[in-house]
Amino acid sequence: MPVSISIGSANFQDNAKVVGVINEGKDSSQAENTLKELESLRLDLDRVEQLREAITSLEAAIREQNQPKVKTIMQQVTSNFTSSFLANVISNIVSPFL
Repeated sequence: MPVSISIGSANFQDNAKVVGVINEGKDSSQAENTLKELESLRLDLDRVEQLREAITSLEAAIREQNQPKVKTIMQQVTSNFTSSFLANVISNIVSPFL
């Protein structure tokens, strides 16, 4: 990217200074941070997809009135999503079926 800077008819007096910064190209640290954030979002979406699949399986098991399957899925959900608030919410919703 060509850069052209022109200063014409300028008078610098006393202790006047001109300060400027020109950055050509990309800031690699900014790109790195962006990539890290995107990777984190992608991993979160993967976890959401896993949870969605577990909820779908749980719904099917409840419709089938398959208590052993419900228990198994709940054990998987609580172990795979231990830190997840949603795992606790799901446990509270499903506990009457167990």
